[in-house]
Amino acid sequence: MMHVFNDVTTCTCSFPNLVLTIGSFDGFHRGHQYILEEVTRIAKERGGTSGLMTLCPNPKAFFNPESRLELLTVAAEKEALLEAAGLDAYFVLPFDEHVAQIDRASFLRDIVLGRCGARCLVVGHDFSFGAGARGDFAYLSDVADSMGLDVVRLPALECGEERISSTQIRALVTAGDMERVTALLGRPYTLRGKVVRGRGLGKGLGFPTANIEPPENLLPAFGIYAAQAYWGENQAMGAVNIGVAPTVEHTSPMIEVHLLDVEAELVGQELTIALYHRLRGEKKFPDLPTLKAAIKNDIVEIRGFFEVHGA
Repeated sequence: MMHVFNDVTTCTCSFPNLVLTIGSFDGFHRGHQYILEEVTRIAKERGGTSGLMTLCPNPKAFFNPESRLELLTVAAEKEALLEAAGLDAYFVLPFDEHVAQIDRASFLRDIVLGRCGARCLVVGHDFSFGAGARGDFAYLSDVADSMGLDVVRLPALECGEERISSTQIRALVTAGDMERVTALLGRPYTLRGKVVRGRGLGKGLGFPTANIEPPENLLPAFGIYAAQAYWGENQAMGAVNIGVAPTVEHTSPMIEVHLLDVEAELVGQELTIALYHRLRGEKKFPDLPTLKAAIKNDIVEIRGFFEVHGA
């Protein structure tokens, strides 16, 4: 079981021969997975413990509060992904003005070594730390021996000619390019929320929907998506509309899921939606019969997509 410390500054636990990496790990994409694979591999070789320290809130959001940084992965989902990846210890450093001013030497001495007890630090190609981001791999190399710390630097991971990064994945999510998102994440992009009662318009058209309010993570481009829906131990294909449903004039964005081949009362339950493919953007139809015909066509396309690509 993964040990979770929600405030590393109060951590008093020590782990034998801790191999640590540091980063936001938003999305836990394939680049993050590669780093964690190396952390766990080195920890096993040393008979030690694998660990990750992340800063919350993300420093980018802290320094630029006016430009809201929409996350790819909410905290609970990220914890689950990290534990499934075999991480032993997860440390959270609450990021505030005080932490932002900690110099690079104090950050290493007091937090990385003092609180986490790290003996090996594994970092990405562009890792920086400390006030003004003045700490980098060159600095680590200079001071590591004197601190009794081993340091390993990993190269950036690429997918084809594309460097894998959270920034790039956000751009792809915003564009609705779910195939490329899946390739960089190593899994489909997911949205999760509690099902709320809607206006029954979908049911009136013959396509009842489970409606979830937009979660905290980044919403993809508005449109119709081929998806898999998960609740409890259940799974079904889904036709997902993300947006304001202009034909029936929703006033705020919603996520509406029509489950294929399944009838279930889901109000009050948690529903997870894995998005595989965007069929089209949202469109305002002239009348409800035309909308109904478009939905029928969308469902045919979604079935065809999963017949070819699977899930």
